[in-house]
Amino acid sequence: MATKVFVFGASGHAKVVIDILERMQGIEIALVIDDSAKIKGQSLCGHTIAGGRSELLAQRERAGTGIVTIGDNTARRDVAAWLTGQGFKLMSAIHPSAILGRDVTVGAGTVVMAGCIINAAAQIGANAIINTG
Repeated sequence: MATKVFVFGASGHAKVVIDILERMQGIEIALVIDDSAKIKGQSLCGHTIAGGRSELLAQRERAGTGIVTIGDNTARRDVAAWLTGQGFKLMSAIHPSAILGRDVTVGAGTVVMAGCIINAAAQIGANAIINTG
């Protein structure tokens, strides 16, 4: 059975993260959330944008685990803090083509893009973006 997750953010970075999530085994995107009321109901990569924070709280049962898909570091950190404060768990998204060495740790909410190489014993913190190349 697939783990149902939400993505929080519906910008260009979200498209890349959704692509990674769809390539990961056992993941199903249940909700796409974005605080911009202008885009509620629009489609992003075949997923309807459900709305903002209030919609996420109202639909908490659909996906208790998620990832912040906002490229801006400050905004991503702030949303991640709000989510964890609300009791949501954050997951990492690691592209299947990424190469992680022995004993690498990847913090919750971190995204590792396609083609990345992370050497042995590296420690990646929470909510980081390890971009391609």
